[in-house]
Amino acid sequence: MQEKTKALVHKLIWFGILLLIIFIPIIANTAQPQLELVNDNCYINDYYTYSDETSVNIELEFNRNVSSGYATIRFYNSSNQLLETKKEYFISYDNIAESKYIYVDGKVDSYQVIYYEFEPTITPLFYLYYLLIPVIIIFIGSLLISYKEYQVGGKTISVYAGWYHHTLRIDSIKYDEHNTIVSHTPIKLSTTLDDGTKLEATISLTNRITLKANDKLVSL
Repeated sequence: MQEKTKALVHKLIWFGILLLIIFIPIIANTAQPQLELVNDNCYINDYYTYSDETSVNIELEFNRNVSSGYATIRFYNSSNQLLETKKEYFISYDNIAESKYIYVDGKVDSYQVIYYEFEPTITPLFYLYYLLIPVIIIFIGSLLISYKEYQVGGKTISVYAGWYHHTLRIDSIKYDEHNTIVSHTPIKLSTTLDDGTKLEATISLTNRITLKANDKLVSL
């Protein structure tokens, strides 16, 4: 009965872990706010009279960490006349994106961010997906863990086929075992009852269990 419980617990635990790996990142992403620009700043480096150009740095602050991306900005002079519209590449640092040494025709007095193209960075919980394939493999392996009970000559014969342990018990007392992680041939477990009945359990490569008593197949 202890091994029967072990087989069930393995299945439940790995099924639970699989569900957590699938749904925790999804829930975490859903709980995040929509990406928004919360603040922006323009720093004028210099105005070059000879070329009538202004060198500026633009800094964008978001409510979430973002990857590098593009923003389109309009620049105006002191008369609020449009000087130039530029689409620039911004390098991100967590929730801050910055573009340095943007050269604008004319003397910049003000600016307006009219459009931005940034994607929020994934939450660290998304790295759980790297564990998905190994956990799926282990979960499938847990489904192959088998336990069967038979009644032979008034005795309870139990056979357990796990990942490593494989046992044959009579009335909860272990009579034979085989421990291996990988087997290229079916595993045989055997013993003899007090009345001379010869028992032989066969565990296939997929942990399918069959039991024979005196070379006759025993049904559940």
